[in-house]
Amino acid sequence: MNRRRLAGVAIVVGVLLFWLAIHLGSDAVEALPFGIGAPLLLGVAFWLWMRGAEEAIDHRAMRSVGATRHREGDWVAVAGRAVPLGETIRATLSDREALACSYQVFEEQRGRGDEDGRRSTYLGRLYEGYHLVPMGIENEYGTVPLLGLPDLVDLEKSGFGHGESRLDETAERLDEPERAAALAQLAALTQDRIAVDWKFGDAEEGSSPVRKEWVLSPGDAVCIFGRWDGQALIPSPRRPRGLPVYAGTADQVRARLGGGSKVFFAFGLVPFLLAVWWTYTIVT
Repeated sequence: MNRRRLAGVAIVVGVLLFWLAIHLGSDAVEALPFGIGAPLLLGVAFWLWMRGAEEAIDHRAMRSVGATRHREGDWVAVAGRAVPLGETIRATLSDREALACSYQVFEEQRGRGDEDGRRSTYLGRLYEGYHLVPMGIENEYGTVPLLGLPDLVDLEKSGFGHGESRLDETAERLDEPERAAALAQLAALTQDRIAVDWKFGDAEEGSSPVRKEWVLSPGDAVCIFGRWDGQALIPSPRRPRGLPVYAGTADQVRARLGGGSKVFFAFGLVPFLLAVWWTYTIVT
């Protein structure tokens, strides 16, 4: 079950609990915050459990590391060093040699003012981009090509960069509400070459944008997960951000995933128990 469906389940459960609270004799005004808060708590719990389930699935997939044969359609892990299957590219912001990179550029923006004239601030998205050239993961068993967008958020993030001026010339205009659908469509592509730059707004004169970039360079030791199609790793519809990429050797990634899934499951119990307690206090 993907995160959108989990969020929908949380909302439905919250509405049902709200209805029960009213019909069990609670005052509607008193039950209103319960009807809002319970779905939020349940949504957080389900999201944490979903993350834990994903890491548990990836941990089990680590058994496939070193296997020379896989069944078509299996979710498998391949550990080794990233290698080019052609030319490399330069990372958009840092100009590092890269096989894949993603970046985001934000700007601090002001919201609407309150009665006292105070305004809240938030980071508004200006640019976002994803780039990939033909690459594979090389180890002692050979080289496995990638046919899909790698999700690089687990790699070390760089908080610097340059080259923002040239983004104005190449970036495609995109509205923020369209971003999730566009990203899911991008992550579902089964291809080895991707070059996408999106622009969401214009920077204010004199502003200092916040830049974030993730880069997969030739020679990086990584473990990549994907669906085996008989020749390469391809995306799965269950992973809306592309092929998960973890930095490190197989042993390092295996140890991290084993502990990480337990942490997510444990943290998910906190908002879930709070929602149960809230339910109990309202209906009694």
